[in-house]
Amino acid sequence: MASVMSALAEFEGDLLRGHSYRQVGRLVNLSKNTVLDIVKRSRSENP
Repeated sequence: MASVMSALAEFEGDLLRGHSYRQVGRLVNLSKNTVLDIVKRSRSENP
């Protein structure tokens, strides 16, 4: 569980540093569309 939380924190940090969805997806082995869906969901939960 700790490794998942660490990966999510790194993912969020990469997005905040301005990396593209494609770059972040490549780092965490997800498609850019999956990354986009995660970001959209997160933004809708935290307006």
